[in-house]
Amino acid sequence: TAAVYIFGMEKYKPIARSAVLTAFVGYLMVMVGLFLDIGKPLSFWHPMVMWQPASVLFEVVWCVLLYSAVLFFENISKSKAIIIPLVIAGITLSYGHPPSLGALFLFSGSKLSALWWTTLMNNLFFLSAIAAGLAMVSIETIVSHRVFKMDENREIVAGLARGTAIALAVYLAARFIDLAIKGNIGLVFAGGKESVLFIVEILIVAIPIMPLFLPPEQKLVNNVLACQVMVGSGVIIN
Repeated sequence: TAAVYIFGMEKYKPIARSAVLTAFVGYLMVMVGLFLDIGKPLSFWHPMVMWQPASVLFEVVWCVLLYSAVLFFENISKSKAIIIPLVIAGITLSYGHPPSLGALFLFSGSKLSALWWTTLMNNLFFLSAIAAGLAMVSIETIVSHRVFKMDENREIVAGLARGTAIALAVYLAARFIDLAIKGNIGLVFAGGKESVLFIVEILIVAIPIMPLFLPPEQKLVNNVLACQVMVGSGVIIN
């Protein structure tokens, strides 16, 4: 939606509304998960009236609630004058809770391997969310066009692929630069369960980068689909 309504990339307009619907359904699932995950589901309303601004979870709850509301109104809005402010609000809110969820893991300290624990974890969560989001929209676009026997827009698929590749490259660069600066790069090759899991995760995320960077005329839709599934799998493993 930012690409279409803020940066004027009109070629992505055919998938903007389906992307918003995907996000809305996803956030409904998140809210159900959080409702069960808090241990005392009947207390779900507490953050709305018992404010704790110093709490990371307080910020997460409010961002998820507000972002879900924004997505709902984006889905039903027809006027561009209404959608643009909603898109701006969505961009702002979507930067809020992925970093906050990442920041929650900062409390784990020595319980989490230094291959994953870093003071930049909140920013890495946000960077990985961009790659995962583009991958999900790409998968949905390809699969839905095939299910409903619609012509595949290769230009859109190629653009999403390139965007995913750029997001992945930035994410991987940030991860390895952070490991190097903190002196933890040696842990990658130290052997053991953590090292193996890290290498598997990174390979699953890194292998699709080059195919996704290919020029549009060289991109096969099946290959893009396989690469985007790998991207999503790598983020899930992480």
